[in-house]
Amino acid sequence: MLRHDFKPILFVINNFGYTIERVILGPHSAYNEIQNWSYTQLPAVLADGRKVASYRVSTEEELDRALEEIESNNRFTLVELVMEKLDAPAGLRRMGPMIAEYDFGERGPQAALDSKLK
Repeated sequence: MLRHDFKPILFVINNFGYTIERVILGPHSAYNEIQNWSYTQLPAVLADGRKVASYRVSTEEELDRALEEIESNNRFTLVELVMEKLDAPAGLRRMGPMIAEYDFGERGPQAALDSKLK
């Protein structure tokens, strides 16, 4: 996109890991704890002298301000939307335990792991 001088607005949802996996396999599973990136710095690293814009927002007010500024800029833009780790739609929160039971049985993923360790 940068090489061809495209000027999209990219939105990156940063929920500090794998929310869908947290909902299915447990909110505190260690593999969901991933190194957080500095997403807003990526466009500048890759821009090769082109003008880019980046925003990191975690509230509706910050998003509103960023969108107002974006309206007047004509450049590649990245907006990092910072979300809570367990911010998921209600349907996913209801479905997660059903998927875990389907995949691992009634007692869930920990029971499957425990049975393998015996």
